[in-house]
Amino acid sequence: MGSNFFKRNLILFGLLASSNMQILVGELENKLELDVDFLLGVTEFMGHIHGLHSITVYSDCIDIQPSIQQRIMDKFVVPVYTIGSNLRRTNYNKLNNANIRIVLFTGLNDTILVNLNKTDVPYSDHFYMLAYASPIKNKSVELDFIEGVFILLWKMSIDNAILLVRGEFKMEMWAYFYMGKIHNIELTKPNSFLESLRKYNYRFVLQVIDDPPAIFWYNSSEQADVTGGGDLSVSGPVGLMIINFMRHLNVTTDIVPVSGKQNSQYEFFQQQVDWRAENGANMVGGALLKYSTLVTQSRMCLLVPNRRMIPFSRFLDKLVSPRVHKLTFVSSIGIFVVKYFSHRPRSFLDALFCTIRFFFAIPLPSNILNRFPLVDKLIEVFIIIFVEILLSSNISMTTSALTTGFWEPPIRNVETMRASGLQIITKDPTIPQAFKENILPSSLADLVTLVDEGTYFHHITTLNNTYVYVVQTHNWQIFRLYQQQLTNEPFEIASEELCSKWRILGMTLNPKSPLRFMLKDYFYRILESGLQEKWLHMGFKKFCEFNNLQKLPVDSLDSWQPLSIEFFLNIIRAYIIGLVIAIFAFVGELFHSRYRRKNVKKT
Repeated sequence: MGSNFFKRNLILFGLLASSNMQILVGELENKLELDVDFLLGVTEFMGHIHGLHSITVYSDCIDIQPSIQQRIMDKFVVPVYTIGSNLRRTNYNKLNNANIRIVLFTGLNDTILVNLNKTDVPYSDHFYMLAYASPIKNKSVELDFIEGVFILLWKMSIDNAILLVRGEFKMEMWAYFYMGKIHNIELTKPNSFLESLRKYNYRFVLQVIDDPPAIFWYNSSEQADVTGGGDLSVSGPVGLMIINFMRHLNVTTDIVPVSGKQNSQYEFFQQQVDWRAENGANMVGGALLKYSTLVTQSRMCLLVPNRRMIPFSRFLDKLVSPRVHKLTFVSSIGIFVVKYFSHRPRSFLDALFCTIRFFFAIPLPSNILNRFPLVDKLIEVFIIIFVEILLSSNISMTTSALTTGFWEPPIRNVETMRASGLQIITKDPTIPQAFKENILPSSLADLVTLVDEGTYFHHITTLNNTYVYVVQTHNWQIFRLYQQQLTNEPFEIASEELCSKWRILGMTLNPKSPLRFMLKDYFYRILESGLQEKWLHMGFKKFCEFNNLQKLPVDSLDSWQPLSIEFFLNIIRAYIIGLVIAIFAFVGELFHSRYRRKNVKKT
């Protein structure tokens, strides 16, 4: 029970309780005359809460003039359906959409009650209003009869119901909830349900399986006011919502951690018949949503690098097209051959140095150029012009890349993912199967590597962009706060092609728990208040504290700074090595020249 209507409709209970529902029995005609004003008043108020689109009336032997169906249509102007004890199953399904159902019955043996069990969805949210028409005028009902009605309803999986009976002096409204056994509640004031929960001192059970940062448990007595002094607490935005919901009810809950980790298939929370926990703090999808509170939408996606800089060692490969390399190689051979055969004496080193000089666009003095043969002059003039243009454009691109950075192409689809050369890592053992079943692109299955949780956590907290990660989007929305202080976020969720389909996630709730009504209403009020955003930041802060992430990453100090002298260290070394080689060559030529002069004098 505990639906929102128990809180709201009882505000009007003082007005409703003053009216009377008269049941007159004709001894011969066996007809009941019913003053339905009280019933219609409750129906109208329920319509404001649940929405009043159509009403189903369960009635068999009760004959009211004018009929209750006519009275409802005159007052509410909505479709009204009637179900009798002889209704076939196929016809019943056509009437299954009405969210408010009025049941008129004369006792536990009334045949109309059989039709209440013809439902395909147990523990539905349809609201039942049972009005007991006693055959004996002005006789109040016994508590045993009320409990018998509720036992019958519980066996038929109907717990969203109230019972209207004739009391000793006034009409009474009763409801029930099930916690180990059936507890009857006489609805006398708005907080009757919560008072009953606290009266029996029932301890709720909250099962938690780690799914950080959305929900996780840790050793602490911070939430001892909720756990009754326990030394376990839960955090994350989902965990904090559950804990604050328990504080809102002012009840006690036992936190029961479950071993293992939540995975992509949500296999853990398959609700067993003997499931003791009233609710679990984890989110599930699929068929379990009929018992759950809608929380969010989520899907599996690849987490790809947002801006991945190309290493300097690969600038030549990335900046210059492979066709340019081929053209340079072919032209180098041509220039070398021309230089080698156009000069006498033919020197291999002279031809090699001339070829290198061409590609560095080093011009020759005019007097030297004039002494060259025609073929050398043509090569010098036309090829050097081309080389200077090519060299200046390469210098321009390299300068821009060194100043602003040179980035890898963004990963947008399967083709760019494979072209990136990156591996996909995950800590979830069910993810490789998701690729094989084409939930995620099956063509990338060979790139997936399963790693342990520590390795995965280390890579993602160090913002290692040499890998691609598989994440659940609802978890990434929280962990994204980890890179909130960076100017450019290193990671982003990939495009539609690299994601699974959307799925709706809700919090697991025991279908037998009365909390399933109250939690829905509480969650919708949380959305309106904006507390969800506050809990998101609080939960992430606790996650960082729990995992010893004391400082969030920030932009490095040398961002957007001029290139240091160390950056050009290799070029300086090449220059020094060239000078050393030139000095050695000079010394060698000097000794060689002196040796030749000595030999000439001797001869």
